[in-house]
Amino acid sequence: MRSAALATLALGAAAAGAVRTPDFLPPAGPAADGGPAGTDGGTGAGAIAGPTRAVPAGRNAQPERSAAALPQTLSTSALCDELRGADRMLREGRAKLDEDRKAVAEERRKLEALAADVAATRAQLREETARLEAVLAKTAAPAARAAAAAPDPAAVREREARLETWAKALRGLKPEQTAALLSRVDRDLAVKLLLRLRPAESGPVLARLQPDLAAALLSDAASAGGPR
Repeated sequence: MRSAALATLALGAAAAGAVRTPDFLPPAGPAADGGPAGTDGGTGAGAIAGPTRAVPAGRNAQPERSAAALPQTLSTSALCDELRGADRMLREGRAKLDEDRKAVAEERRKLEALAADVAATRAQLREETARLEAVLAKTAAPAARAAAAAPDPAAVREREARLETWAKALRGLKPEQTAALLSRVDRDLAVKLLLRLRPAESGPVLARLQPDLAAALLSDAASAGGPR
């Protein structure tokens, strides 16, 4: 009777969700003392095979729910795949960083080369400017000297007018008086005044001058080529 009651209790616990059978149930088959089946020492028609231990359903249901809530553990192959993927991403990131560094270095090299070209061009422009300034200075210096040496046209006209006035005055003098004046004035002025006299006027004057002075005046007048 005791075995049948325990078997009924175990079946009820199993139906309520129990996962373990009572340990104190007798094993299935012949009784431990060799008695026939269906007696107190054996298992009857309602006996459960194997030892069972009666545990309340509430105590067994909670571990099952907790086990179902735990995350699934990664397998070794899946973990290796994850590690290989992380390593591949790391290598790709390093390769991209190296490419960016190379691009920056190349751009810097180009900028440095461009800066060197600009500096060389500026140096050439400075040299060319200095050369042109030197050429202009050499060209402008003679022109400036010539302009400075060139007489003022107004002053030239005024001087020519005075010379003409003095020549007219000499024409009103006697030849010996004109010769005396020309022998005492500057030689260049004497030649200019002599050239402004007509041949009929300058001949008697030269005849009354010292031969050496007359020859020098004639020579200067011939080199001058005409009145000035």
